[in-house]
Amino acid sequence: MKLLLNIYLLIFVFHCGTLFSLAKIIDTKYGKIKGIKKNFYDDSVYEYLGVPFAKPPIGGLRFRTPVPLDEPAWTGVFKADKPANACIQPIVKRGFEGVGPIIEEEKQSEDCLQLNMWVPENPKGNVLVFIFGGSFRYGSPSLDIYNGSMIAYKTKQIVVALNYRLGVLGFGYMCCGTDMTGNMGLLDQQLGLKWVYENIKHFGGSNKQITLWGQGAGSVSASAHLFSDESSKYFRRIILSSGTIFNNWGTTVRTSIDNIIREIGIKFNCIGQHNKIYKCLLSKDARDIMNAYEERIAHINVPYGRYGIGIITNDTVFFKGDVNDKIKRKYMKYSVDIIIGRTSNEAAFFMPILRDSNKYGCEKTLTEPVKFTEKTCHLKSKKHLEMLIDSLIYPLSWNSSVVNVVKKTYMPRGKKINYRNQATALLSDVSFNCEIVNFASFCSLFSYGRIYFYRFNIKSSYHKYPDWMNTIHGLELEYGFGLPFRYGEKYNKNSLTKEKMFSKYFMDIIDKFSLTGSTGSLWRQFTINRRMAGILDFKMKARGPVGHVSDINTNNCKTIGKYIPRNLRTLLNHKVTEYLGIPYARPPIGSLRFKNPIPLRKFAWKSTFNAIRPATSCMQNHERFGFEGYDIMIPRGKISEDCLQFNMWVPERPSGDVIVFIHGGSFIMGSGSLDIYNGSVLAVKTRAIVVNLNYRLGVFGFLYLPDHGISGNMGLKDQQLGLKWIFENIRYFGGHPKKITLYGQSSGATSVTAHLFAPSSTRYIRRVIASSGTIGNMWGAQSTRFVKHASTEFCSKIDCDIETTTDVLHCLQRKASDIVYQTAEGLDDSLSLPLTHPFTVIENDNVFFKGNVKEKIKKKKMQNNIDLLIGKMRDESTIYMPQIFDDDVFGCQFNHVYDKNSEKNACKMNRQNFEEVVDYIAERLELKEKQKNILKYRYLRYKSSEYRDKASRMISDVAFDCDIISFAINASKILKGKIFFYDINVIPSSSPWPSWMGATHTVDIKYAFGDPFRHPKSYNSTMLKKERELSENFMHVIGDFVSTGLRNKRFKKFSYKKKVANIITRGLKRSGVYRFHPNIYSKNCEAIQGFLPKRIA
Repeated sequence: MKLLLNIYLLIFVFHCGTLFSLAKIIDTKYGKIKGIKKNFYDDSVYEYLGVPFAKPPIGGLRFRTPVPLDEPAWTGVFKADKPANACIQPIVKRGFEGVGPIIEEEKQSEDCLQLNMWVPENPKGNVLVFIFGGSFRYGSPSLDIYNGSMIAYKTKQIVVALNYRLGVLGFGYMCCGTDMTGNMGLLDQQLGLKWVYENIKHFGGSNKQITLWGQGAGSVSASAHLFSDESSKYFRRIILSSGTIFNNWGTTVRTSIDNIIREIGIKFNCIGQHNKIYKCLLSKDARDIMNAYEERIAHINVPYGRYGIGIITNDTVFFKGDVNDKIKRKYMKYSVDIIIGRTSNEAAFFMPILRDSNKYGCEKTLTEPVKFTEKTCHLKSKKHLEMLIDSLIYPLSWNSSVVNVVKKTYMPRGKKINYRNQATALLSDVSFNCEIVNFASFCSLFSYGRIYFYRFNIKSSYHKYPDWMNTIHGLELEYGFGLPFRYGEKYNKNSLTKEKMFSKYFMDIIDKFSLTGSTGSLWRQFTINRRMAGILDFKMKARGPVGHVSDINTNNCKTIGKYIPRNLRTLLNHKVTEYLGIPYARPPIGSLRFKNPIPLRKFAWKSTFNAIRPATSCMQNHERFGFEGYDIMIPRGKISEDCLQFNMWVPERPSGDVIVFIHGGSFIMGSGSLDIYNGSVLAVKTRAIVVNLNYRLGVFGFLYLPDHGISGNMGLKDQQLGLKWIFENIRYFGGHPKKITLYGQSSGATSVTAHLFAPSSTRYIRRVIASSGTIGNMWGAQSTRFVKHASTEFCSKIDCDIETTTDVLHCLQRKASDIVYQTAEGLDDSLSLPLTHPFTVIENDNVFFKGNVKEKIKKKKMQNNIDLLIGKMRDESTIYMPQIFDDDVFGCQFNHVYDKNSEKNACKMNRQNFEEVVDYIAERLELKEKQKNILKYRYLRYKSSEYRDKASRMISDVAFDCDIISFAINASKILKGKIFFYDINVIPSSSPWPSWMGATHTVDIKYAFGDPFRHPKSYNSTMLKKERELSENFMHVIGDFVSTGLRNKRFKKFSYKKKVANIITRGLKRSGVYRFHPNIYSKNCEAIQGFLPKRIA
């Protein structure tokens, strides 16, 4: 009988998969590893536990970025038979029923950068790497719930569970040169991923089939790896369960972490400079440091408060920059398939553990573990829910109007509601649901992989949570790791079969996705236009259809989503399709440098072109100043000669109108990929397709050596070829080739007006918008003599002298692009006129103008069948005054370190300073003494008593206003279409410049491209409504002009007889402009126009 009982016990043990033996030895680059062989029914899984992937972060390596193992890391055979140590973390004294992450102190260690791995007998090659959650404070890959043996056995994929440092040891940050860089925990994960990538082939896996899966804070971590260049090469697919880097608890401000670390230091008498505190903490016990950290953050209220120390968004080691900026530039891992989802009641678990939860109707309990019952958090009255909502005011920075919106949403009048259900719905939406959907929407716009969204809707019979809690945070792990198979005896026997079946289906979905990137044809993909979500519940059948929700972005999230603070934001309120970085010409590199652009070959690419990365910016100085006023015009992305590309924004239902924008930047800087030119809002508001063209700049686009095969004006030819591409292809995107408006600002306006005199451009243009510049401005085009002289000087400096070099063009084409740029930038300033640079548009050529543009204007050889909208800013030149006159002679200093409106930035000129400015202008323009005096006394009589204002008015007239108006007058004598002139007089509340500067150069761009909608936090909150109104109405003017030529009768026409300017300022109405200037051509312009340098005005 005893023998028979032993046989039955042996059969039972076999059935439960608990026989162990030593596994085969695996040879890796770090040494030999031996694990454990675990028998499952008729098959086996090999466990490799506690495998180190980095040097122990102890001693001098505490707080530092992880250090790779030596090669080899050990001698002999490493016995991988003990689970990975848990990293140092708090000891949870009070557990919660059904949850067991209580990790004893003896199982924790600073030496914890290890992984656990489960390898099936015959692996298929796909690899699942799991990152655990736990608020960046708790957890371990060795928790039983993360045991990967069952999913490895059932699906034949390799499963790896990574460890990473937690709390202050993994996410601490100190500034000022310490080695505590922040995000060390993410770097631990990254190094673990690298270990898997480099070694998984030895275990039967493929490093091309790695899927990263994270849950909770682990999911936030996994999503962060999408924005790390180093991480992105180590995985192909990603599963995000209940968290993303968009969630309000997902990231932390690094300055607050720095403060926490210094406060912890005080407890250990570690005080003084940052480096002194850092070195002092290295000598303290890790457990004591962690306890001090826990005391410091005890006040934090989860899940809608940040966790004290966690992921920082700006670093030099993981993101290597600001992830906010990467979001704005859509800089992420694009080639990735994604499963993303949440449970149906994420926040229910957190209700009883909220700080002051008893105030919201949750009874205080001292039981260990805390018991969840039907009476737990039984919010009995409206008052309880109202108090809960009020408690969100501080952590979410809500004001009273927001609170009222939230109360109306979750406490609708006239309906009988369950206050507890509404409370958990609110907390779930605020902390999880809305931002998870938002992140999925973001990815669907910029990833070219497949995206699947799920809502997990299961009630487990293992964890005895009451019905009101429904499917809580983390419940998907139970089925993803096969607990119904491992602990069948703990489930209700009546539901065990269906729970096993569901667990198997869920594991199969993970496996298929990991292997192919697809979940199957019966689970519909998530897109920005169709936010479909698969419902994962007991109704699922093997290979059967998945139930769906047609729009997982709930009405509640649509209402309150904008009030949920997050560090990362994107414009997802409207449906716009972006096509970024589309090439329109062959790269102008090698033998094509300095040549006119060459069209693409037919079928320029073999497969689908993924237009997901912004157009590369052309060669230019991209050093940043640390001041928004300058940096806003400097590209952040890639800089290269291979830049003949464009970005395009197509609204959901395009009208057929097309706006092609040419950026400014004095022909030496700028890019169609600058954030300020993002065309998404303009496309939505006007229903026009918006296209931003890049073109070669500076010496690359405007070198002129006709005797050596360099024609000049190559940058204009680039624009022309881009226009041709759009004309020939825009119909495929919903645009009409006969409805193209060319829009340019500053030197971009010089360009668009230049196209009116180019025979090969005219067929592509129906209307033109020219803002703050024309080909008629003194800096708009230069003589061939001027640019040829600069080009000759350049050749001499770069050792391709035209007198001694046999083949000048070949010599120049062989020089490195950086050398070409730096040599051109270093040319003597004496070559430059005001606002003019050595390499710019020439007024006479045989490739673009095909003649002399001055002669063309005299003979009225200009495209005349167009409408023209032309304008300027009220104070164009003020932005340049500190750049030109920033010394004691002129008295107009500016330093952005000081408050913008401080006395030090007031540009306080006296009469002597003013006369020095007059002398400067007269010398540059080669004025005679009589002309100089006319200039001086004209502007001494200017209405302002400030000499600064007299000087700025003079420079604005000389450099901008008079020539712009003169061009409009001449154009009105030639054009058959309508002409409108506008004068913008508004100071954005987002302006970083002193208020004395007024409506400066480039002000219009912010309103024309909807900046108050895209970056509302940059504006004064009390003025945001008016700022948005002005922006929307200005875009309406642009849209009306683009579509109809401006049928608004209150927007007055301009002619050489009636030089009317429509004034654009706050208060602009859609129904029309109510203010106008009857004669924008001032008496000052009339007086000085005769002796200004002649161009074509």
